[in-house]
Amino acid sequence: MPAVSRKVHAIPTAASPGRPRTASPAFVWLVNKNLPILVAMTFAFSTMPAIAVDLANNLTETRNGNAQVSNTRFEAQSFATNATDFVIDSVTVSVQKDSAFSAGTLNLFFFDATGAGGTPGSSVQVNPIASVPAASLTTTIDANYTFSLLNYVLAPSTNYFVVLGGSDLTGADFFGWNFTNSTNGIGFPSSYSRSDDGGVNWRNVDLTQPQKMTVTAVPEPLTIGLGAVGAALLCWLGRRSRLKAA
Repeated sequence: MPAVSRKVHAIPTAASPGRPRTASPAFVWLVNKNLPILVAMTFAFSTMPAIAVDLANNLTETRNGNAQVSNTRFEAQSFATNATDFVIDSVTVSVQKDSAFSAGTLNLFFFDATGAGGTPGSSVQVNPIASVPAASLTTTIDANYTFSLLNYVLAPSTNYFVVLGGSDLTGADFFGWNFTNSTNGIGFPSSYSRSDDGGVNWRNVDLTQPQKMTVTAVPEPLTIGLGAVGAALLCWLGRRSRLKAA
C-alpha cells in the first residue's frame, strides 16, 4: 500500500522572522463595524460629570488669625495637581472683610511656583481667574467663599499657588484670609508666601501657618471617555476570545 504523503505547513508566529506584526483582519473589521458606537460612547463619557477630588483642603482646621489682602498685599498658598486631576473646578477660601465696606473686589489668581526658593513666579494669566465684589462678602469671622465653575486647565503633576489680591479698595480697607497653625489636611503642609507689591516680589516660603482653603479638581473629560471606551473594548474582546475558545 503506497505511503500517504502528508504536507506539513509551518504556522507563522509573532516571533517568526520577516513577518510584520499587524492587526488581525477580524480585529480591523470589528473596529470598523463598531466605530460609530465607539465614537458615541466617547462623546457620552466625555460629557458625563467627573468626580471631584480635593487637591488641598484644610478648612476644618482651627482658625488662628488672618493675613491681610489689599490692593498691593497679595497672599499665596501652594497646592499641587496630579497626573489625572488638573482641571480646577473650584477654590474655597476662608475670608472676610475687616469692616462693612462695599467698594473694591477680591481677586483670585493662580501663580506657578517657579520663583526663587519655590516662591510664586508668574500668574498663569494676566487677568484674575475669578473675582467677587466686596459687597458680596461678609464680616463674619471664618466665613467661606467659593469661586466655583472655574474649569481652568493647569499642567498635570505641577506645583501652583492660590493667590488672593484686592483691587479698587479705598483707604485702609482690606480682606482677611484666615490661617491656621495646623499643618494637617489634604495636601498640607504646603508653602505660604506674601507679596507687598501686588505680586511682583515674594517673601520666602513658610510651612507653619497655612492659609485656609480648598482646591477641587476634576479629570479632563476626554481622558475619562477614552479610558472608559478603551477598557470596555478590551473587556468585550477578552470575553469574545473566551467564548470562541470554549
